[in-house]
Amino acid sequence: MQVIIGISLVVFGVYIIVRRYIVRYKGSPIMFVCVETVRILKNNRGVGIYGYECRYTYNGRMCSSRAVEIGIYFFSMPKKRLINSMGIISSDGKVSCNHVYSTEIVGTISIVYGVIFLLQG
Repeated sequence: MQVIIGISLVVFGVYIIVRRYIVRYKGSPIMFVCVETVRILKNNRGVGIYGYECRYTYNGRMCSSRAVEIGIYFFSMPKKRLINSMGIISSDGKVSCNHVYSTEIVGTISIVYGVIFLLQG
């Protein structure tokens, strides 16, 4: 069972890091009007996952999209609001924010815990 959990954690960590860098590699720069944190998932013990809701102007239209970055919070969700920040938009409409490193942190921690589970199993 520990081997399955370890492999799952490593695959999840690698997936979210690679997904962010693929969006950033194939995208073009964009200026966000506003970037705010939004709650994605919460359990009864105070642990949850948050993401970023981005509003931007693209081809003369105001658009809104959820960024590929995610973060994990304990007991209280961080309230971040970035005004006039830069980011990347890919050709399929996915957005990624500059100077937001929560995805790399979550992915790295997931990989480390996955390796620990694999070494113990």
